[in-house]
Amino acid sequence: MGGAYWAKYISYILTYGAYGDGTGRNAGICALGEAWGFHMGYFLTLQEFGASNRIITQNGFENFIPNDRPYNPIYSNRNWIPKGLMNDIIDTNRDYIRAGYYDNVSGYTLRNIYNALDGDVTSPQAFRDRLLRENNNKDETDLRNLFEAYFWD
Repeated sequence: MGGAYWAKYISYILTYGAYGDGTGRNAGICALGEAWGFHMGYFLTLQEFGASNRIITQNGFENFIPNDRPYNPIYSNRNWIPKGLMNDIIDTNRDYIRAGYYDNVSGYTLRNIYNALDGDVTSPQAFRDRLLRENNNKDETDLRNLFEAYFWD
């Protein structure tokens, strides 16, 4: 990613307070960084402790509530970060996301996601486009629909 990327990320957090509301300058960088962080936190915890532990479950990956978009006061400013997106890209489940939208994406790996998260990718849309470009537009329609389901079209 490089120092300039992280400076923008840190600047967003310092300027808008923790997660902010998703509307400030560099919000896309924060959305991607936090989505990756949420995903890897759950992913690595489940790898280390298994899915039968009492604290972290597979359902934790699906904790983004897009029906509450744009901003539900109950969830305050957290719901603009696409927390379940990374898992929905690599899992093989057909998950219900919100009215009219299901996760039908398949065929991507954690490595594909990681490789698409480069320093010049500063929004979820740019990440989507890079992921498609680097993977021969694999499952393009379903991937675009998934991003739309998360309000990142």
